[in-house]
Amino acid sequence: MQPSERCIAFIKSQEGLDLIARRDVDGSWILGYSCKEFGGKPVTEGQTTDLAGADVECRAQANKLARGIDNFSRNPLTQGQLDALTDFAYNTGMLALLGSTLWRCHQAGFPVTESMFVAWNKIHKDGALVELPALTKRRQLEWAMFSSTANETKAS
Repeated sequence: MQPSERCIAFIKSQEGLDLIARRDVDGSWILGYSCKEFGGKPVTEGQTTDLAGADVECRAQANKLARGIDNFSRNPLTQGQLDALTDFAYNTGMLALLGSTLWRCHQAGFPVTESMFVAWNKIHKDGALVELPALTKRRQLEWAMFSSTANETKAS
């Protein structure tokens, strides 16, 4: 089970590209398409990559997340659902996804709603939770992917 090319393109468009390591909002070093690891090792200050390396690492991390989502899921996923959950986990982390109401509802066979995605539109800044309009938009787009009927074929 793999994320689609649409998912990879979406991740790249949302994350942006850094060819030189920089600090993320949480203080960790990121490189490429907001990857905290490259080749299985933490990104370090001064580390660089090129476009090809950034693409390889983005795909590797997205594929790893998709495999985890598939392994943990009790219910079949459409490609749109897999893509939405992969992007969500890429951005928030796998533990955040697995602890979320949206995941628990999906696993229990209950309806997943847009508000369950949009609830994850905040970051910690100066000791407070701050809503980011860009995250609200990203969550709305993830919801659109998740609920899409354009591809009803079950991912496998």
